[in-house]
Amino acid sequence: MDFAPDDLDLNTYASIDAEREVLHYLLIEPNSYQLIEPDISEDYFSVKVHRELFKAIKSVYMTEGAHGFINVTEYLEKTNAISNPRAVLADLLADFHYQPISEVIATLRDRFTRRRVIGAVSQIKKQIGNLELSAKELLDKSQQCLFDIEEKSQRYATLNAAAVGAKAYDYLTSQDNYPKFGWYPLDAIIDGIRPNVHLIVGATGMGKSSFMIATAMKMMLKNNWHVLYISPEMTSVQISLKMLSNLTGLNAREIQDIRRNPNDSRWARIIEAIDKINNLPLHINDDSCPSMQGIKAEIRKIISKIESNKLIVFVDYLQQLPALNPKSPTHEDLGNIAQMFDVISKDFNIPIFIGSQVNRATESTNDKIPTISSVMGSSTVTQKAAVIIGLLFPAYYARQQGDMEGALNPRFLFYILKNRFGDTGVAELDADLSTCTFEARI
Repeated sequence: MDFAPDDLDLNTYASIDAEREVLHYLLIEPNSYQLIEPDISEDYFSVKVHRELFKAIKSVYMTEGAHGFINVTEYLEKTNAISNPRAVLADLLADFHYQPISEVIATLRDRFTRRRVIGAVSQIKKQIGNLELSAKELLDKSQQCLFDIEEKSQRYATLNAAAVGAKAYDYLTSQDNYPKFGWYPLDAIIDGIRPNVHLIVGATGMGKSSFMIATAMKMMLKNNWHVLYISPEMTSVQISLKMLSNLTGLNAREIQDIRRNPNDSRWARIIEAIDKINNLPLHINDDSCPSMQGIKAEIRKIISKIESNKLIVFVDYLQQLPALNPKSPTHEDLGNIAQMFDVISKDFNIPIFIGSQVNRATESTNDKIPTISSVMGSSTVTQKAAVIIGLLFPAYYARQQGDMEGALNPRFLFYILKNRFGDTGVAELDADLSTCTFEARI
């Protein structure tokens, strides 16, 4: 639907480049429609061809569960929605300048809203018939503060070399405000938790959940960051109990014993810890089948209520998330999920921690050390992560082998397998996985 009246230049109140960028993004990013769909509809596109393309992508996604250049082209050729669809799509893919998709969508929404207001003003003019101001003049005078499009559009301009250099200088001379893990051996290698995807990998029993719980507690208690903890496997009660163990130093069995004995002196410690948990900036999603669309909407909702995007997301863990497309191979689907989390991290400028299993080949090696190639899923999973931390808790294997002395050794190893912002290496802490606690080695 075209909201612009005849006496206005549509291009002034539309962003053709933004429309093309959104369509390009949808064509090259598998299953990305579900991330964009809550934000825009075909009405946001001012050009008829763009509207038809968006409708085609939507139809293909709804019927096939995935969309891309080939199946969208086939759909357009069958429906004759546009002429020469292959040439149109080829032109669309050839002309593209990347901007964060959230900013591009914001541009579309700004322009769409402005066109609607212009249309409303035009209708008012026709009804009262005696306004001396044009629709454009009336709108500019009455809505300038609300729709300052010219100023906002500067956010989406492609940067020239001088602007890039200025941004680089600002980055190098500014003081880092990235939160730390709070354990020196880790912080010495990973200098701050940046707004990117952090992959936490390890075999079963290596403490992925314990480490993410402990890190989440550090972020909330020491840095006052909000935490969204997503776990299709654990319930909110189970997550809360792990956090209770972290605060009290009591494991699950000890907490159950105290629960049965109202006279236990440790009740005071538990009550104090529960009071702390009640006041934490904590958000838990324990949906057994969370959708990427729902996760994105939840993140947007939390960020809208807090300051400075101080939100960190924990996903426990990747292989437990529902498939985006049940027809796709598992490794391909995991790669697509990781890619979506990478987009969310960049769009909202937040860190995301994702737990991931390693394949069984790791456990058959002598040293049991996880590697990048051992991460379960496609190479896309590891490519999208800025930081990959492999976990190894030797006591777990010692216990399996009947080595009771080794089973009591709290030594915990963090292998920094990938670090886009610094060095790789190995950090050591002492760990008690039963209480989700980690400490510097004595």
